[in-house]
Amino acid sequence: MSYALYIYVSDHEFPVDTWEGIMGDLGFDRPSHPWRWRFAEATESASGSAAVDVEVERVDPASHLAPEGAHWCVHVRTTAARGPAEAWRQLAVPYRALERLARVEVCDPEPWYAPAPRRFTESAAFERHAARIVGHLTEASALVERGWMSPGGLLLLAGVR
Repeated sequence: MSYALYIYVSDHEFPVDTWEGIMGDLGFDRPSHPWRWRFAEATESASGSAAVDVEVERVDPASHLAPEGAHWCVHVRTTAARGPAEAWRQLAVPYRALERLARVEVCDPEPWYAPAPRRFTESAAFERHAARIVGHLTEASALVERGWMSPGGLLLLAGVR
């Protein structure tokens, strides 16, 4: 199953420098498009099927998910073929956006829990949410083996790459 998260930024101008820092810290590449980034583990990158795709665009005025005052939407998507590296990065991107950018809201519209959509304006609340849903995205044991999750189930989204 594919999975999408949305990051809404209320700045009139998108904070490109800070955003590029987040993408660089997490190992994302920028293909030929100036507003798109991609991460795929080396073993998966040839097929392109197991990747995290990130795209920045202006908020669609007809969007029912965008909060009032948002000017930019960042789509963070994966497919069902994602591995642990992709799952971790998909959750790390919104966490780090909440940590480093001002006037940001993360929206998780998935109906895995009620009520949907879930909205976050604080990184700690999103981190708790991510720890609850990560089992839907990948095997927790793979994250523990790679040092991205503690054996007790705490996702380590802040300082790990």
